[in-house]
Amino acid sequence: MKLLFIIILILILVISFILLLKGKGKPVKLLDENNKPYENGISTREKILLNGVEQYIFIVGKNKNNPILLFLHGGPGFPELPLAYNNGTDKQLEDKFTVCYWEQRGAGLSYSSKEDIKKLTVEDIVDDGIELSNYLRKRFNQEKIYLMGHSWGTFLGIKILWEKPEYFKGYFGIGQISDQTLSESMGYVRLLQSAEKKKNNIVFKKARKNKY
Repeated sequence: MKLLFIIILILILVISFILLLKGKGKPVKLLDENNKPYENGISTREKILLNGVEQYIFIVGKNKNNPILLFLHGGPGFPELPLAYNNGTDKQLEDKFTVCYWEQRGAGLSYSSKEDIKKLTVEDIVDDGIELSNYLRKRFNQEKIYLMGHSWGTFLGIKILWEKPEYFKGYFGIGQISDQTLSESMGYVRLLQSAEKKKNNIVFKKARKNKY
């Protein structure tokens, strides 16, 4: 299990480094077919206060009157806006929604060396998400918005929905977390089965040694 954790950590660091090299640190301008900015579009990077803590959001969309979608990234601590821009999923979302990409406490531009991450709780981030949702509702004059979570973001999403269902029109879960312990246990069994089938004795022995 320790080996698997190390491998995942290394992959996250490598991907983060690649995205850091590619990232521009600012929103991409949205242009129409005539290479002109959309008349009612938006593409901004903003610093706001959520529960007294400075955090960053990116708001992107072709029409500010479209439904608002708050995106909760995975991790914890893994902003996904660069991934969205690199694989093109942002373009599909921005056709139908005005998307708010939130960099949660301790992640991306919202990271601060002054904050003691060890004292940070899930409830803190959930409360931030609730305050941000309300901020978006008021700013764009929409009674209800949409919520989308990926991986860790689905865990936050369900908690936010539970606390304030009246804020939301709909929810999208990508890689929805339900029973994490069962999920990891099933993954471990499949790893053993795959290593045994491919006669990969090195992986099989290490996986058996680090029992889940």
